[in-house]
Amino acid sequence: ADSSLQRDPLSQRARGHFGEPYTVIRKYVQANCGTTANLDALLRAPAAGSNRSQRNALYKAISESIGVTGRGNRVPLPEEVVRAVRDLYPEEDGVSYTGFKPAA
Repeated sequence: ADSSLQRDPLSQRARGHFGEPYTVIRKYVQANCGTTANLDALLRAPAAGSNRSQRNALYKAISESIGVTGRGNRVPLPEEVVRAVRDLYPEEDGVSYTGFKPAA
């Protein structure tokens, strides 16, 4: 399998493999803030770094889009959103996911 398909959402979408995870994330952001412009910009950017760094950037963009910003402000995202992000950027080499950590 082409590893660029896992790390480049724009290529996935162009090849018809992007659908469901992207739709789940966009619907959640749209329902909670009314716009997906920041999220769309992030997904159009070329993939850089590991899948983990891509997941973290996407989680941050989703949180900022729904108004959760600033140090120590954390809310767990719905399970279907987390699953969609993990589907887009799966963990590499059998390393486990960190999961949600409340602010310390």
